[in-house]
Amino acid sequence: MAKPRSRRRLRTFVGIFAILGILFFGSLILTYVFQDEIVEAVLDKVNESLKEPVTVEEVTFSALTNFPQMGVTMQGITVPPGAGNKEEPLLKAGKFQVLLNIMDVIRGDYNIRSIHLENGELYLRTLANGEVNYDVAVESTEVDTAQEEDGTSQPLELALESFTMKQFLIRYADEKVKDDYSIYIESTDAGLEIKEGVYTVRLNGDLQARNITLGGEPYLKEKPLSINTTLTYEDSTGAVEVLPSELVIRDSEFKLRGNYTPGTVDQIDLVVSADEVNLRTLVSLLPESLAGDLSQYRSRGQMYFSGSIKGGVSGSATPAINLDFGGQDVSLSHPDYDQTFDHVFFEGNFTNGRRLNLNTSAITIRNLKGELNGKPITASFALCNFEDYQVEASLSGQMDVPALLRIAELEAVEEADGYLDAEVSFKGRLADLESADNIGRVNTSGTLGVRDMDVTLADWPIPLKGISGTFRFNSTDLAIQNVQGKVGQSHLRFNGILNNLVGYLLLEDQDFVVQADLFSDYLDLDELLSGDPIDEDEVSEVQEDQEYSFSLPERVVLDFNADINQLNFRYFHASNLTGNLSMENQVVDLSDVSLRTMGGRMQMKATLNNQDSLKVPIDAQVRLERVDIDSIFYVMENFDQDYLTHENLKGQLFADIDLLLPMNNQLEMEMDEMIGDISMSVKNGELNDFETLQELSRFVEEEELANLRFSELSNNLRIEQGKLFIPDMLIKTNIAEVGLRGIQSFDDDIDYRFRLGLQEFRKPDADARFGLVEDDGTGLKNVFIRVHGTLDDYKIEYDGKAARAYRKEQRKTNPFRLRDLFQTRDREPKQIQLNEEEFFEWEEGDGG
Repeated sequence: MAKPRSRRRLRTFVGIFAILGILFFGSLILTYVFQDEIVEAVLDKVNESLKEPVTVEEVTFSALTNFPQMGVTMQGITVPPGAGNKEEPLLKAGKFQVLLNIMDVIRGDYNIRSIHLENGELYLRTLANGEVNYDVAVESTEVDTAQEEDGTSQPLELALESFTMKQFLIRYADEKVKDDYSIYIESTDAGLEIKEGVYTVRLNGDLQARNITLGGEPYLKEKPLSINTTLTYEDSTGAVEVLPSELVIRDSEFKLRGNYTPGTVDQIDLVVSADEVNLRTLVSLLPESLAGDLSQYRSRGQMYFSGSIKGGVSGSATPAINLDFGGQDVSLSHPDYDQTFDHVFFEGNFTNGRRLNLNTSAITIRNLKGELNGKPITASFALCNFEDYQVEASLSGQMDVPALLRIAELEAVEEADGYLDAEVSFKGRLADLESADNIGRVNTSGTLGVRDMDVTLADWPIPLKGISGTFRFNSTDLAIQNVQGKVGQSHLRFNGILNNLVGYLLLEDQDFVVQADLFSDYLDLDELLSGDPIDEDEVSEVQEDQEYSFSLPERVVLDFNADINQLNFRYFHASNLTGNLSMENQVVDLSDVSLRTMGGRMQMKATLNNQDSLKVPIDAQVRLERVDIDSIFYVMENFDQDYLTHENLKGQLFADIDLLLPMNNQLEMEMDEMIGDISMSVKNGELNDFETLQELSRFVEEEELANLRFSELSNNLRIEQGKLFIPDMLIKTNIAEVGLRGIQSFDDDIDYRFRLGLQEFRKPDADARFGLVEDDGTGLKNVFIRVHGTLDDYKIEYDGKAARAYRKEQRKTNPFRLRDLFQTRDREPKQIQLNEEEFFEWEEGDGG
């Protein structure tokens, strides 16, 4: 029984090989005998359905290369367009190959079983006038008529077992709506079946979206894609149906199905979904103008996406669009930040609304919660009306300031640390934020708490440390409650309201109004104005060449009530400072200022004007009570001279000062333009070790001149044209009655006139016979001195002019009587002994 079975198998194998042999050699014979006929038949098959024939550079035929199928290969094939520029072909390919079944060819049936396209481009265009360049097929009635005439009338049928493309670019451009699609096919396998006017296309392969532009906006630029789809096209209606298909963008798989039906109004019904998708993929679906920096963010975890597009898509019709998306336990991060938003859950939706337009479009994100550095955060967001954006958003939670800084990328902030407790919401039209008339309609509410925040700004080196307090939002205003911290060495605490803060930050020509109470334990103006930070471990020292920069912001209105325990500026130290500061249009008014300084008390009101950015003129009225005069000279750095310094003076000053003090923006005084009136009184005064007085040792013991004391002096001084004018005044000291008047310029020129009235000389009056000493008839001896020159090079001389004027005045008040001459006639004349060493080294001056 085994042998017959073996014989049957042998006969089967022999039969198969015989058939294959016949087919093989038959192919050789067909190739040799019928090659030209087969090539011509294939070209006719291709051209019979086209309005214009294709052009081919070279055609080859082979029955062996793809055995058992026969192949016709066309090199350099070009298909002309149906409309538009004829020089731009509809299709061109370096290689176009069709495969035929050998048995079909033997029967005379040249049905194409497979097509292969390589190294080419298909360029489809809709012109601005509505014509299309791909209308190249002959109308079906024309084909039927031609087939009826030659007796071969039958409906077009085609069953491509394989349709492959390699290194092929497919491009579609619609010049009417500025749409442009470019898809590059690296390698794909497809199938095509045509039966009873229905085209069935199968496509599976790897693609690259070179460029997809919709309405001028680019999408999916240079993005790799993979597709596996089957779709049908009905020739009679133009309807397209997409059977359940898969599209892979990056690593995310989208499932899609739907249909498209042309008509008076084209209709589309498409459903898309993705069970697992990442943020980068979702962002890549957005146009580049919207994606922006979002494309840099990464996500881990499960995100989903599903949506539908249904309705009319031609003319003025717009389909209904509804998209749902969300995430479950997702982590979001950015490669440039050491920061992750963990355990994020959210739900979202996009719709174009009941009117199917931008006006009713909205995107919402609900129930968003997650953790930022282990701190819980919840939020919601809604953006409505894409023609006139309206936003409603809320945020609640605890946040680390460094984490927010890394995410926000604030260029003005160099470094920050601390915590924020937020409970804020925003509602309003974004356009209202751009209008001064409407910005008040925006509703911002909630609180923002700051704890232990340290900030270093990029453009200001003085650090802000330990900032804490509460900010309360109300529309465009911001209330501050116990906001305090250190700015360098200064400690500040504020309570008040910032009016129109949002408008000031977002709009031009908007005023920012601050109404606040300022409290400070210590305020270091030297550090704040110089911008030169002082280390906490260092002792603050005044720098002789310290530079300052003073400027007042535009469109900021201030109303401060200040209470400062201690204030320092260079050598000036004050305590218990209270007062009001108001500012508007870069003009500052100080009122009701009271402080303790230099051993006494100061009261002041002043105006600073910085409308000229290079100048800061100050108009001040100051009252001083029991202020140590040596401290004034010390604080004012001895008025930049060493002729008379704080080491020479003591006493308590009472003064009313009305002063116009021009300064530049570096706080340097322009002395030549200063104008002032000073009504002053000094009590319990002392003049110690004053070099000019030492020259009077001719008359008084030097140790007495070293400490000149007086109980009180009063005068009204005038500052004008760069000079200090001192009117006549009388000072009664412990050794002399001093009359003084003079002028001193701020260029160090001096011209002082002294009258020293001595009760009696401590030394012999060797100068009396020469008129240097005048007796006013009361026993008072007067010496007249003029000191003039500069503070560095001055001359002391006898003031003859003043002496003569004094004698003349004395004659008026004490007239000469003849009997006085006789009463002194018998007296012995006083013998005056000259001692050259006791003379002043001066020449008599006439007061020039």
